[in-house]
Amino acid sequence: MKQPFYILLVCFSINVLAQDNTIDSLESIIDSKAEASVKSSVYTELAIELIPVDTIKSYNYALKAVNQCDTKSCQLTAITRICAKYRNSGRDYLSHKLLSKTNMKYVEEPDSLVAQWYYVKGVNLYRLGKKDSAALILNMCLNISEQINFEDKMAEAYNVLGHLEVDKANYSKALDHYQMALEIDKQLNDLMGMSDRYNNIGRIYQFKNEQRRSRKYTGLAIELNKELGRRADVATGYNNIGYSYKLEEKYDSALIFLRKAERIQKDELPCSYIYPIYNIGSVFTQIGKLDSAEIYLNRALKGAVNCNDKYIQALSYQDMGNLEWALNHTQTAINHYLMALQLAEEVGLNNEIRKISKSLADAYTQLKDYATANSYLLKYQELSDSIFDTRRLQELARVEAEYEYRALQKQAELERKVESLNQQNELDRSRLLLFSAIIGVISLIIILGILFYNYRKQQKSLELLKKLHSEIQRQAQELDEKTRRLEAANEEISQINESLEEKVARRTQKIENQKHKIVDYITYNSHQVRGPLARILGLVDLFNKDNENVSSIIENLKIEAAALDQMVREMNRKLEEEKK
Repeated sequence: MKQPFYILLVCFSINVLAQDNTIDSLESIIDSKAEASVKSSVYTELAIELIPVDTIKSYNYALKAVNQCDTKSCQLTAITRICAKYRNSGRDYLSHKLLSKTNMKYVEEPDSLVAQWYYVKGVNLYRLGKKDSAALILNMCLNISEQINFEDKMAEAYNVLGHLEVDKANYSKALDHYQMALEIDKQLNDLMGMSDRYNNIGRIYQFKNEQRRSRKYTGLAIELNKELGRRADVATGYNNIGYSYKLEEKYDSALIFLRKAERIQKDELPCSYIYPIYNIGSVFTQIGKLDSAEIYLNRALKGAVNCNDKYIQALSYQDMGNLEWALNHTQTAINHYLMALQLAEEVGLNNEIRKISKSLADAYTQLKDYATANSYLLKYQELSDSIFDTRRLQELARVEAEYEYRALQKQAELERKVESLNQQNELDRSRLLLFSAIIGVISLIIILGILFYNYRKQQKSLELLKKLHSEIQRQAQELDEKTRRLEAANEEISQINESLEEKVARRTQKIENQKHKIVDYITYNSHQVRGPLARILGLVDLFNKDNENVSSIIENLKIEAAALDQMVREMNRKLEEEKK
């Protein structure tokens, strides 16, 4: 709870106490029994807050912040925070001094804080112009970041390494570094990082005079900055595209983008505002709109003076001299050229010095001051030769660097291919062993499966045979039982057959006897029936011949019929008796 209270108290008191030189009394606020990390945090805030007020005291507090620490985390956190503030405020020398105070034992074991420390140190060396040392330190940062997969810091390290290659005019290698950073930013979905990388890649293509590609990547940066709400960066992008069109002498297109930049930067950053203003004035000078050009160049010059930007001051005076020369105001043009020359020499703009010297030579020739004109012409020629030689050497160095870089790339690519081939062979060998092992295991499983299946099949067959054997035994027992029953039945049938033969014989004899009786009976009955039947037939014939005695005939028929019926009944009775 104490640490936030101390920091809040420092931030609240700093402006009040600093002006009275009583900032040292803030040390009494810190409890002597407070933890080292708490004291370090308070000293860190004091060092940061005092940067614009008193750099000596700021640095002293920075040292106290570092010395209070007893852990790696504490020391590296304090150093990286304070150094970042020194760097942003243009006090790189203080950052360098503080970094040299780091206890190196804290950076032996790689982690994110160590990677951050190397990055801060590398950027500081780069800004101090110690580019070889910066490259070495940044590569160490990159190696550590790769070991611990610290992708944020990898992208930032690649970005600054790209800046170092740009300074060497090794644009292809710089482009590779920027693209590596861009790929990491894409993986992390870091839109801010992506916009910065796109902008840097656009600058590379502008240096290589590939303006269309330059505008493409700058446009991508603009779109991302719009999404992020970074209006000042959007305006810078518009200014860069306008400048690209200006280099191609496409002035109408240049003015469209430069005016967009002007509208945004007018409200955002006054010192950035002078760049599109100057470029608009320069374009107007080129297309002959001299009144408008004068207005814009004067505005750019005024802004550059307020912002102490001698680069824009020199360019503005140079273009104002061109404007006056176009109006045939030779002396006024000379005055502007002389101011431009003085500023260009202070800044070290050799190409502008060369152009201004040529303009002064022409102007003094117009005034027939040939001696002065000749001196500037000689200066122009010397600078032209020097610039030509420098450019030629730079171009040769660039081409040589490009060649070496491409050769190294090809060698690295060849080594990667060989390594990849070896890895592929090793992988193929591993795969072959793996496949062989898999096939062996699968074959073993299949064989074991077949053996198990056959075993199960044999077991089932044995169980089935046992069941069949049991069933056969059961059926054999049943068959024996049935055989015994059949034998008994056959014996019984034999006995029945013997008794049947006797019965049949007796019955046959009986039937024969009855047959004889029936024959005798039929013979007897035929004699008995024939008499009444003959009489009936006679009566019927008489009935047909004598109709008069019908009643008598019918009566006789009834008597004979009754007699015949009686005979039949008697016959039936006797037959029934015979059956019995």
